[in-house]
Amino acid sequence: ITERNKVALEVLRKQIAAGKKNIAIFYGGGHMPDFQKRLIDDFGLVPISTQWLLAWDMKGKPAKK
Repeated sequence: ITERNKVALEVLRKQIAAGKKNIAIFYGGGHMPDFQKRLIDDFGLVPISTQWLLAWDMKGKPAKK
């Protein structure tokens, strides 16, 4: 997880340098503790709120009758 996060945050750094203002990081929940630490330590960011969004519904479609 940590190595993949490093790569994602390097892309984030480049996007910020390119002037992007609205950026999302789309990863699973297992990545978030490491992301949070790196965003605070490496980018000086401070969380102001948390919002979890449903990205995938793995239940499948109901069977047709």
